[in-house]
Amino acid sequence: MLEITVKKNLKESDVGAAEWLCWRWEDLGSNLASVTSWLGHPRVSSPYRSASKPMFNSKTKVAVQTVYVQQPVSFFDRPVQMCCPSCNKMIVTSLSYNAGALTWLSCGSLCLLGCIAGCCFIPFCVDALQDVDHYCPNCKALLGTYKRL
Repeated sequence: MLEITVKKNLKESDVGAAEWLCWRWEDLGSNLASVTSWLGHPRVSSPYRSASKPMFNSKTKVAVQTVYVQQPVSFFDRPVQMCCPSCNKMIVTSLSYNAGALTWLSCGSLCLLGCIAGCCFIPFCVDALQDVDHYCPNCKALLGTYKRL
């Protein structure tokens, strides 16, 4: 049975452990060749056989990139302050009310109750029964919709 011990989070000052890992890899190479040939795999050679220098270079530079992720915005029947994905500005959304499913169901219900003389159209005048579209006031892009039903 083969056992490999790998030390995680090696630092530049921990070159001794890195060299130890290289030597353990070379020792494993001969045993690994017999195991891989028994399994039918081609011979695996060690990438560290000719490594006489430490694995870490103190002149290596790491590039750091900052990524900003915007959380999902929940739209309701009130204006929302957010960053517009189209123009990338902080805005407060402007609202537009449209007749939706609740408006039409309310109109049909009023018709069934006998409000045929025009009173059945009252739900089209009540904002609380209509769907709400949120728009950016700068670029006029549709940002989201709140549907009552």
